[in-house]
Amino acid sequence: DILKSGGEPRMEGVPSHQIVSNLQSELADVQSKLNAWSLAKEKELQNLKSSHTAFLDSHNELTQQLKGREKQVKIRGEKNSEEVSKITEEIQKVQSENEERQEALKRLPRELAELDQRLAQEKDHVAMASRQLESTDQSSQHKQEVLGSGTELYEKYLGITFERQVKGALLLKMVNVDPSNPRRHFTFTISLEDNEQYTVSDCMPPFERLPEMVRELNATNSLTSFVRGVRREWRKMVC
Repeated sequence: DILKSGGEPRMEGVPSHQIVSNLQSELADVQSKLNAWSLAKEKELQNLKSSHTAFLDSHNELTQQLKGREKQVKIRGEKNSEEVSKITEEIQKVQSENEERQEALKRLPRELAELDQRLAQEKDHVAMASRQLESTDQSSQHKQEVLGSGTELYEKYLGITFERQVKGALLLKMVNVDPSNPRRHFTFTISLEDNEQYTVSDCMPPFERLPEMVRELNATNSLTSFVRGVRREWRKMVC
């Protein structure tokens, strides 16, 4: 029985006041440990709160950065889409032009063959015009008449057109010369001066033998040979 008859706690052989002192000491030790544990947990909780707050701040900052990058990527995507659309249109345009050129190149041999055939068929007509020019009395009036009358033959059979200029000059335009661009115009202007000599100017594109050929023209009066020779020189330049 650990209680006296008066109600004081006791243990056998141990005074009651010693027991109370021991219990108080143990309670104080437990209280100290509890306080230490509580402080440690409170500090740990505070650290967790700080870490969580830092994580949230970092997460919010990263979220804002990602939203900013998403906006930039969207803007770039729209710009890139516009650029891709423009490039696609340009590519389609180039492809269309290439297809047209390919078709023109496919037609060119046939067109040239037809032209050569017409030239062969009308060779006599051209030769007749040449003989008329060569058989003239060398008068400037007659040369002008033959020069003017021969233009119809050239236009009809050689694919050459003439435009009258001032003072009786003629601007000659020739096509079907460049195989890569049959519609390209090759031109020169021919005139008959007061001294009954032919002069040629504005030859495009120019070539080195032109002065020599003009001298031959004035020596022979063969306009047909001159025109054929000019066409031959142009063909050498583009073929």
